[in-house]
Amino acid sequence: MAQIPNFHRLLKKNEIDFEVLTAGEYKRTLTVFGENTDKAREKFVEDLEDVHLLFKDFVSEHRPAVAIEEVATGEAWFGKRALDHKLVDELKTSDEFIVEKCAEMDVFQVRYVQHKNRIDMLFERVARLVSPPSFGSRASDYIS
Repeated sequence: MAQIPNFHRLLKKNEIDFEVLTAGEYKRTLTVFGENTDKAREKFVEDLEDVHLLFKDFVSEHRPAVAIEEVATGEAWFGKRALDHKLVDELKTSDEFIVEKCAEMDVFQVRYVQHKNRIDMLFERVARLVSPPSFGSRASDYIS
């Protein structure tokens, strides 16, 4: 699926020229600012269909049990439905996967990083700037 806005009429109405220069007939088919033609649309759809065919071939090759025409409809298959359609081998959480792999392999370190939202990061920076430095700290510790 692809969709793009086209501002060609708006630019034309305001006497703004837009040029697209390419080296090859199909280097650029549809454009956001230029005038789109039926020929360009046809080529764009042809390319989309080709990508879809390549995707279906890839899935069929790596998951031969999948009924590709049944699942390659553009729908999204989540969780149990993906399992039912043989698009995934099993369902588990990322924590379950990590614990399982830790039992099977030599794991030297697992680290969990909880990302902070922008407001919390801002408050932490302000707090570091207004707090007096402790003994042995460096100025670079207070600048991110």
